[in-house]
Amino acid sequence: VNQGNMPGIQSTFLAMDTEEGVEVVWNELLFTDKKAFKAHEEKIKTMFEQLVLVDHPNIVKLHKYWLDVKDSKARVIFITEYVSSGSLKQFLKKTKKNHKAMNARVGSWEPCRVSR
Repeated sequence: VNQGNMPGIQSTFLAMDTEEGVEVVWNELLFTDKKAFKAHEEKIKTMFEQLVLVDHPNIVKLHKYWLDVKDSKARVIFITEYVSSGSLKQFLKKTKKNHKAMNARVGSWEPCRVSR
C-alpha cells in the first residue's frame, strides 16, 4: 500500500481481516531510539487509545494497535480500514466534480463550535 510521504511510517501492507472478511491496512511505525520511545510510551498509548475511539464516516477507522518493543528498537503496529478510492486529494477531486455548488441562499446556516 502506498502511503505517500507519511513521516515515521516505514511499512504499510494490505491485509485481510479473516474474522470480518474485509481488507485492512497493516501499518508499522518504527522508533530507532528505544530510550526516546520509552520516555513517550504512555503518551503514545494514550494517543492511540483516543484514535481507536474516533468514529466518523470521513475519517479512516483505526481498528487496533499494539506495541512491539525488543532489542534496541521499538515499533507501533496499527491496523486501519482500507480505503480503495486512492488518496484523499484524489477522492476530494473526484467528489468535487460529481457535486454541483450549493446555492448560498438555500436554507440558513450558522457556524457551530467543534469541541476537541
